[in-house]
Amino acid sequence: MPVILDVGCGQGKSFVYCTIILAQRLIGIDVEQGVSTNSRQIAQDNLQVELFQNDAAALELPDASVTLLFCHKRSTT
Repeated sequence: MPVILDVGCGQGKSFVYCTIILAQRLIGIDVEQGVSTNSRQIAQDNLQVELFQNDAAALELPDASVTLLFCHKRSTT
C-alpha cells in the first residue's frame, strides 16, 4: 500500500484526494500553525494519518519510505 507525503498540507483539504490512491499511511506537513487534529477528520477512518508542523526540509524520513510526494500551490485567484 502506498505511503503519501503531503507537503504543505494546510488544513488537510487535499487528504480526500490522497485517499483515492488507497494509501495505507498519509504524512502531512506544513510550516504554518494550521496543521491540526481537525485535518485527521477529513481522511478516511482506515487511514493512518501523521501530522507535523515543521519545514519539509527538516522532516527526517528513512530513504524509500514514501511512495508518493504530493505538493500543490494554492490558487490565489
